[in-house]
Parts: sequence; structure tokens; C-alpha cells
Amino acid sequence: MSKKNTVQDHGRIAMIVAGGVAAVLMLIATTPTFSAIVASITNSVNKVVTGTLTMEEKSGNSTCSSVSDANNTATCATINKYGDASRVMAPGESQTTNITLKNTGSIKATSFTLTPQVCKTYNDVNTTTASNVDVCDQIDVEIKAGQNVIYNGTAKNLAASINLLQKLNKQEIAPNEAVDITFKTTLKSSATSAHAGKTVSQPLVWQFQG
Repeated sequence: MSKKNTVQDHGRIAMIVAGGVAAVLMLIATTPTFSAIVASITNSVNKVVTGTLTMEEKSGNSTCSSVSDANNTATCATINKYGDASRVMAPGESQTTNITLKNTGSIKATSFTLTPQVCKTYNDVNTTTASNVDVCDQIDVEIKAGQNVIYNGTAKNLAASINLLQKLNKQEIAPNEAVDITFKTTLKSSATSAHAGKTVSQPLVWQFQG
């Protein structure tokens, strides 16, 4: 074989190979692809529902609920734990008020406290004019839940937060569970004319915590 023919043959082989590669590339480009075998699961419902912890207070025909406030911390002015404000008290006289506190939420309360605010004396019924005579130390306050004594002392000394679960010998207040509490207030027999015509006022804060 001549050298010229060898060169020509190599050229033809190169053209054939190049043409073959192009054909393969064209075949790959035009042939539909097939995906790998797949198994999958989609969890379409993944939810967390949070519980509620709300408090309701009742006394006679009056009802207060924490849900009446957007922050679940309502202020109630319709239940007077210290008695009937329209009734004046003489030395030695007492008044009794019964209330019921209920867990109206869906989760248990693992903390239940009573936090008294500062007791103040006023010269008028509307509690607008402060008095320079302190009558808070002349008002005895007894708070009980059944036979459990929650507090027994003067309104003035009712100042520290009280762990009610401890006083009730309980670990929790379950949903829909209610606690009956009785307040008895007495104007000391030792009260004098200096204490007459005054009004004593003391806010009380009840709190559940889960």
C-alpha cells in the first residue's frame, strides 16, 4: 500500500469516527430520558395546638373572667371581697364574702397565687382623697378555703404574695376545677372616732400560671 493511500484511509476513518460520534450525540439529544425509581411520603398535616389558661371569679350574681381582657389579665370592680361597700361598719362588726375561682382553660395551673396590693385609707367613699389616718391596721382580714386558712391578720399586713397551692395542699388546679374562698373582714373593737368616716381600699390580684 502506498503512503498516499494510507493517508486517505486515515482520513476516511477519522471522518467515519467523527460522523459516528455526531450521530450518537444527536441520538442522545433526541432520545427521551427516564428518571430513577422514587418512593416518597408527604406529611400534609403537622400541627401544634396550644392550650389556654383562663380564670373566672364568681360571687353571687357577679362574674368576672380573665378572657374579657385582650391580655387575659382583666380588672374586676364588681366583686368586693371586703364586703358590701354600701354598708358602714361599727367597731367589732364583721362582713363575710364568698367567692369561687375557677380554671376555665384547657390546661392545668401549676401555680396559683394571691398578691395583695398596698392597703390605703381615704376620707371619702369614692377613694379619691387620701387620709392621714391609717385604718388598714384596724381591719382584720381572714381568708379561708374550707378549713384551710390562707391568711389571718390585718389588711395592712396583708402585703406579701401567697402561694395558694401550698395553702390548699394541692399540686395544681385542673381545667374546670373551682376553689371556694371565704373572706371575713372585721373592724377592730379598738377602733376610735379617729377612724370613723374613712374608707379602706386594697386591690387583690389572683393569678394562675401553667
